[in-house]
Amino acid sequence: MSAHSTSAAQRAQSPRILFVPVSGPHGSGELMRCLIVAHELRRAAPHVDIHFIVSRNAVFRDAIDFPIHECDDSPTRSTPQVIATLRALRPDVAVFDNAGRTVQLRAARALGTRLVFTSRSPRLRWKAFRVSWLALLDEHWIVFPKFVTGGLNLVERLKLRFSPGYVVRHLDTLFTPSEPAPRRAWLEAHGLAEGGYALFVPGGRGDQHVAAVDPAELFIDAAREFARASQQRAVVLTGRSAPATNGSSTSGSGDDHGLTLLPRVRPEEVQHLLAGATLVVSNGGTTLVHALAHRQVIVSVPLAGDQARRIHRALRLGGAVAAPRDSSRIAQAALELARDPQRRERMRVLVDALGLVNGADVAVAALRRLANA
Repeated sequence: MSAHSTSAAQRAQSPRILFVPVSGPHGSGELMRCLIVAHELRRAAPHVDIHFIVSRNAVFRDAIDFPIHECDDSPTRSTPQVIATLRALRPDVAVFDNAGRTVQLRAARALGTRLVFTSRSPRLRWKAFRVSWLALLDEHWIVFPKFVTGGLNLVERLKLRFSPGYVVRHLDTLFTPSEPAPRRAWLEAHGLAEGGYALFVPGGRGDQHVAAVDPAELFIDAAREFARASQQRAVVLTGRSAPATNGSSTSGSGDDHGLTLLPRVRPEEVQHLLAGATLVVSNGGTTLVHALAHRQVIVSVPLAGDQARRIHRALRLGGAVAAPRDSSRIAQAALELARDPQRRERMRVLVDALGLVNGADVAVAALRRLANA
C-alpha cells in the first residue's frame, strides 16, 4: 500500500468532531470557547479530525486553525448549509454551541452523529430541556458558574428522570490552562513582567445596539488614563489583527506613557495575560468568568445586553466591581483598586471561595468518549 493510500485509510478511521458555534460580526464567545476545546482535544488526541462551521463574517474567523465550512449567516440561521455540511462530513460528534435548530439536530441524528449542546442563557437552556431535544441530545453542557446560571430546577430534574441517556454537565468555564513556565516566557517576549501590569480586555465587539463607541477604543482610552495616573503598565488586548505604530490608539502593539496595545493573540496567550495581571478590566462575558477562575480582581463593564445580569451577580458575591461604559469612570474604578491592596486581598478571598474550575479536561474527556477516541 502506498504512503498516500495509507494516509487516506488513517484519515478514514479517525473520529471526526464538528464544532458549530454561534458566530457572526457581533460577538466571539462561542467561537472562542469551541476553539479552546478543539485545541485541548487536538493536544490530547492528535488523531481526531476536527472541523468548524462558522459564519463567513465571524469575528476571529481567521483564528481558526482547523478546516472551516462557511455559512452565509450564523449557523442557526443557515439550516440548508449546516445540513449539507453534516451530510458531507458525517461527523461522529457535533457540538452545537448556543446554536442549532431541531431540524439540524434531527439531520445529524439520522447520520448517527452524537450530539452535544452548550448553553449559557436561560432561553437556550430551556430550549435544551424541551422534550424534542431531550430525545436528540447526548449531552447538554451548561457553561458558566452556578452563581450565574443557577442549579437544575424542579422541572429540569423531573425531566432528567425520564431521560436516562441525557447527560447534563455544569462547567464553570472553559479555557486553555496557563502553565507558569510558558506564561513567564511569553510575557517576557512581549516586554511584560508577571504581576507588573493591569490588563484591559474588551473582548468581542459587544452589542451594536447599545454600543456608543467601539469597545476597543473605550478600553484603550481608559487604559491610557489609568497608566498616566497610576504610573503603572496598562495592557489592552485590542482583539484586532493589524499592528499599530507607537502612540497609536487604533490597533496593535504600541507604547504610550505606559500603555501597551496588543493585537489579536491565541486563546492560550489570552490566559497568560489574565493569569499574570495585577488586576483585570473586562467585559461582563466569558472574560469575566475566566478572570475569576484565575483568582483575579476585576473591574467589569457591560458591553452587551446580557452582561449586566452576570456582573450584578458577581458584584453580589464580592468578586468584582462595576463601571459604566465611560472611559474616565472605568479608569477611576481601576485606579481605586490599584491603590488599595487590602481591598484587592479581601476580594481575592471572596473569589477563592467561589472555587471556579476550568472544565476543559472534562469537556475533552466527554468528546473522546462520545467519539470512541
